[in-house]
Amino acid sequence: MASVFDKTSELLESLTEMTRLQSRGTVRLILNAAKADANAVSREKMIELLTAALAEELSKRGFTNSGAVVQELIAKLRVAPISDTAYDIFSKI
Repeated sequence: MASVFDKTSELLESLTEMTRLQSRGTVRLILNAAKADANAVSREKMIELLTAALAEELSKRGFTNSGAVVQELIAKLRVAPISDTAYDIFSKI
């Protein structure tokens, strides 16, 4: 299974005209701005960050339907199969 970062980037690529590199870079910019680790971010934290920043990032890149993309991405991310981070595993113990 993919990590939250990988799955988010993959979904963003599928919903936009971005390349793999562009989608990963956009998600990484959002994570870096929030000082979040791409390898340890949880699904809920990623959704929170996307809600706060993705529409603006997409608008900067010329996407006129950024709000719809964000909503669809979040909906798909909520149900996507994602591997647990080490933090997720230890928090269940």
